[in-house]
Amino acid sequence: MLAGEILVTSGRGAGSDAPLVVATREGLVRALGTRFSVRQQDGVSSVDVFESAVEIRPRDGDGAPLRLAAGRGVAFSRQAPGAPHAIDAYADAWSRGQLIVDDVTLGDFLADLARYRPGIIHCAPEVAQLRLSGVFPLADTARILNMLPNSLPVQVRSRTRYWVSVEPAP
Repeated sequence: MLAGEILVTSGRGAGSDAPLVVATREGLVRALGTRFSVRQQDGVSSVDVFESAVEIRPRDGDGAPLRLAAGRGVAFSRQAPGAPHAIDAYADAWSRGQLIVDDVTLGDFLADLARYRPGIIHCAPEVAQLRLSGVFPLADTARILNMLPNSLPVQVRSRTRYWVSVEPAP
């Protein structure tokens, strides 16, 4: 896997002797009859497990693989996994065309939204710490951006279709 995010559903059954393995730049994720997602980012891979379990083995790690159960997630580098954490109930909402957030910073929200549209979304530091909650349809990211001033003290400036800035409202 070179970039992006995938949702995998695998099963155990007759004739399924070969394990399903997702290879990222940082390591291998082995399915154990499960449903999980893998996200490849710069220098780190992230896994969220929705059913059953997976095993994670960092490429340059020399320890035993990390077994991650349903309801848990972890980010890992080539050397080692981070600390496993509980995943949000809506962590797989993107697979249903939704971005669901609960009390996240505007900066984090825009960084996540940027994965679903071409170009750059710039967030001014003055508004990056504003908090946001909601359910947003990913089919129309321009509409999402244009709705932000309705609930936050910001303005959205589109310099081109591919360069959008979110700044303090005048």
